Amino acid sequence: MHQIEVACLVRHGLPAPFFRDYLAELAERQCLIASATSEAGVGGDLRRSICAVQRHGTRFRIRKQAPVISYGKRRTTFSCQRVAPDAAPGDQVLVLVRKSDTRLAPTGEWDTLGMRGTRSLGFTLETAGAVDQILPVPFAEIASQTMLPTSHVLWTSLWLGLTSDAVSRARAFIRAEARRSVGAVPPGALRLAETVADLESMRATVHGGRADFERNRSDPEALAGIGFAIRMNNLKTVAARMAPEIVRRVRLASAVSTAIAATPVLGRTPSARRPQCRAHDQQRSCSRRERRHAPRYTRRIEVATGCSSRSNDRARVQRGAAAPRPADHDRRGWRLRP
Repeated sequence: MHQIEVACLVRHGLPAPFFRDYLAELAERQCLIASATSEAGVGGDLRRSICAVQRHGTRFRIRKQAPVISYGKRRTTFSCQRVAPDAAPGDQVLVLVRKSDTRLAPTGEWDTLGMRGTRSLGFTLETAGAVDQILPVPFAEIASQTMLPTSHVLWTSLWLGLTSDAVSRARAFIRAEARRSVGAVPPGALRLAETVADLESMRATVHGGRADFERNRSDPEALAGIGFAIRMNNLKTVAARMAPEIVRRVRLASAVSTAIAATPVLGRTPSARRPQCRAHDQQRSCSRRERRHAPRYTRRIEVATGCSSRSNDRARVQRGAAAPRPADHDRRGWRLRP
């Protein structure tokens, strides 16, 4: 949220002396800006407010129920509210309030599965300050021209980076599996290839949204248009849907390769198995070659015990005796065709 709020100050606050001085202080002291733009009772609608700025000459007062404030106890806070108590819910302004002028009363505990993964508690915010701390541009322009497109591009770029890292780790894992089993394609390679294609589609979507914002950045009418707002919302929703799906498929590809490689019956190649397993594989391959090139056979012969000659030979070998074999039969008990 800090980067988004700083972008709003740079784009819309530089004409005001107070915000120019604050930005210089921000760069020098490396301050962090919190966000209290959300409000309880509006259903998550950023463009409506219940609380209002109460002006008293050159000073103002604000009391707001904020369901979440990013690291609000420790930093300067950005707050959004109505211009005046008698203003419309959509007639809003953005205010920068100092920590020293603000009193925060917690209204709940931290929920890691809540609105944000950071330690962002809900507070009742009470603050006062000079009217110079109110941005001179209506919040409707700030939201459409800077806050929403910047936040959507920033969030989707972050999700793209996380997803790319997950795919890179899976690619390294699959490559390591391929090196251990030369000549065999790892089981997760196909899933990984499909996932890489989805990642490239997500990358094109994110880069296209960023290019769209940069292309229209100096055109306020285009930024305020409904078409641009729809494209930015689609950017966020598409990336939010693709990122967890790609990570899920990456984990599945790695899990399939791990499971099959750890199962001797399913995935281990002869070179990667124990010596006795390799010998067994060689014996099986020899038997297949012999069957493929051996003469054609007619029928199995039965010995006096009633068992097949192969079973009888195996029993004799286990007892340490040599198994007799007629001259016109092969070693497996099959009679050769004349």
